[in-house]
Amino acid sequence: MVDVDALVRDLRERIGFEGAPFTHTVETGALIKFAKAVGETNPIYLDEAYAKTTRFGGLIACPTWVSVYPPEVMSGVAVRDLPLARFLHTDDVADIKGVIRPGDRITAVGRYADVYTRNGRNGVLLFQAVDISLTNQRQELVATVRVVLVNFE
Repeated sequence: MVDVDALVRDLRERIGFEGAPFTHTVETGALIKFAKAVGETNPIYLDEAYAKTTRFGGLIACPTWVSVYPPEVMSGVAVRDLPLARFLHTDDVADIKGVIRPGDRITAVGRYADVYTRNGRNGVLLFQAVDISLTNQRQELVATVRVVLVNFE
């Protein structure tokens, strides 16, 4: 039997830990491909010519794009190798703060934010939350994403 309370006590010491920053350049084709994949129909996300005629002056990332972060952002932040049999990525909660455009250099940093338990039908569920901040090349915060993971027997 796993001592979940002891795991939570140990994991609480990680709160505030930040992983290494990961920077990448946003590509036009990747934004369009993602928008199509998630079923976007708004041309502001799909049609460069149309987007140039809008108040944005060009193509922008659709809001759900901020949840597509590379695995390197989470590496070493959330603890995956817990002595619980199952692991799931439960949800992402995004707070959009600004516009992301092709050519932007976005830096993502993951920070261990919380750990807590809940009782499930088949036992205790251990949740870990990681906050990912996304800033652009002008050091403007463009989004935060809370990623929640759960481990259980």
